This record gives sequence, C-alpha cells and structure tokens, in this order.
Amino acid sequence: MTSRELLLSAGVSLASMSSILQAAAATPRALRNGVDISWLPDVEAAGGHFFTSTGKRIGAISLLKSMVHLECGGDANRIHWWLDNATAYGLTNFDVIGMSYYSQWQGSLANLGQALAVVTTEFKKPVVIAETAYPWIAKPFGNDVLDIEKWKLDGFSVSPAGQQKFVKSLAEMLRQQPNNLGLGMWWWEGLATAVRSTSGVDLWNGGMANSALVDLTGKALPALKSLGA
Repeated sequence: MTSRELLLSAGVSLASMSSILQAAAATPRALRNGVDISWLPDVEAAGGHFFTSTGKRIGAISLLKSMVHLECGGDANRIHWWLDNATAYGLTNFDVIGMSYYSQWQGSLANLGQALAVVTTEFKKPVVIAETAYPWIAKPFGNDVLDIEKWKLDGFSVSPAGQQKFVKSLAEMLRQQPNNLGLGMWWWEGLATAVRSTSGVDLWNGGMANSALVDLTGKALPALKSLGA
C-alpha cells in the first residue's frame, strides 16, 4: 500500500468507526487523529498531501471534536514547523493540539513551556499534554520504558513526592496558558504497575511500573490525587 492509499484508507476507517459508535449510542466527545505524527517520514516526504489528507480525515468526523497529537512536546521549532505547514496546506479544522512530553526525550520543563507557548500564543489553539509520565521509584523492574538516569529532572526527586511535584508543575504550566487554552493532561500509563504472584514471580510487566500512579500494592500515589486539583 502506498503512502497515499494508506492515508486515504485511514480516513475511511475513522469515518466508519465514528458511524459505528454513533449508531450504538456511544458517540465519543472527541477522536484523536493520529499519534506522534510529526516525526513520520511521510510528513516531509509526502509534503502537502499529508496535511490535506489529514484535513479530509478530520472532515469525515466533523460532528466530533478532533485532536492532532504531536510527539515533540519539548521542541518548539518542530511544533512551529508543523503548524506552519498545516496552515499553509489548509489543515486548520482540528480543534486541539495534543503533545507528548517525556523528559527523557523532550528535555526540560522550559522546553515544554516554549512548545506550549507556540501553540497557545502564536497559533492560539487549545492544547493538552496528551502523554506524559515521571517515575516515583528508582527500582528497575526489567523491560522499563523509562531510563531513570535520563529521566530525572533537576529539582524533581525520583520519589512519590517528586512525581507529585511534576504533576503540579505541569498543571500550573497549563493554567498559565492565555485564554484558558491549556486544557489538561493524560498520564501514560497510570495504572500499568507490575503484577507479581504471591511468591514474587512477575506475571505481567508493561514497562511503566516505575512511573505508574499507583504503588506496587495498587495504592494511589500522591500524584494521582493531584491530577485535577
């Protein structure tokens, strides 16, 4: 399947899914149109076709709110490049920009702040932090997605208190966006703690136990209680 065919089929699938959900009286409030899409080779290789096709996919679900999710929440220049091209090719019918922010890959909170400002101040679009996480424990579990050494931010300990401070800091950054354009955040993956048998054998480990919002017994950590506060 060519890039063009793939993009068109995605639009058909999105429209079909929307129709099925509405027919089942389970109409969602919004749909996320793409995940981590600013890095895809086809964004630059396909040029205008990528942006116009994305606009058509969003148009297929015009009754719903639409979020475009970019992975580069610490790269203001990349965000700016993407939005400039989206505007140039007429992709303006999305409602919200989502961005991923993980300090291991996107750097400091200052980087995040600059990226948020591009969206809300220059392009005047609502924004959500569509994926984020921070570790509460330095213990390795195996198959860890987060590298504790690369993840740690200055001023934020790898501890339940440090994780809670991270949540509060992101919430405050979102509250500071002009005209209430900072809408909120999603945690990846809040309840994905490791599951062990009574004898200590790992039964399941999704790689996010060190950044979940619950401890190894399933008890809520302070950061979970701070979400939405």
